[in-house]
Amino acid sequence: MPRKSLIDAVADAVGERLRAEGLARQGRVFYLSNEHGDHALVELRGSSPLPGMERFLVNVAAAPAPIVDWVASLSGKRRSMRGVPGADEGLFIERVAAPGGGPHGLGWTVTDAGSAVATGDLLADLLLAGHVELLRALVDRDRLRTELTRRNRLAPDVEAALAAWDGPGERFEELLRRTVAWKADSADFVAWARRYAGSRA
Repeated sequence: MPRKSLIDAVADAVGERLRAEGLARQGRVFYLSNEHGDHALVELRGSSPLPGMERFLVNVAAAPAPIVDWVASLSGKRRSMRGVPGADEGLFIERVAAPGGGPHGLGWTVTDAGSAVATGDLLADLLLAGHVELLRALVDRDRLRTELTRRNRLAPDVEAALAAWDGPGERFEELLRRTVAWKADSADFVAWARRYAGSRA
């Protein structure tokens, strides 16, 4: 039987702490969701290992249903057939850095079972100190827009995709015009957005 990844052991330690805050878990993803199918998540993503150690990144993302549907359409997948989205299927918010660059100056690293538990506890402390509250904001559409605006990430196509959820209308069309003016090669997105908004009418 293959040896369990030390990153999974980190996720186990984190999961024990985050469960009490209402976060669910799928693999290395911890998330909150709402009635619309929006997700806000923290994902532990493995990166290139080095001899004697495993390395990973910790990404925070918002995955509102319209954005996930748009990303899924690019690959011809149906969101309803998939599980919880990963960070790369939503809107990247931020990366949780290892304090001081990590014990080896290489970010989040683990070398054995003991370091995996200690690293999981440290990461859980960091997440509970502020990121869990951020996740709560990211599954509220109004607070999500505020957070994206604050971070200068509310691009016209993102705002148009969110507006498509509410169906066709003057504001939606205005956002599509802004998207076209902002990004010339947006014809595929505009076509998808109109289909999507129509399906929500």
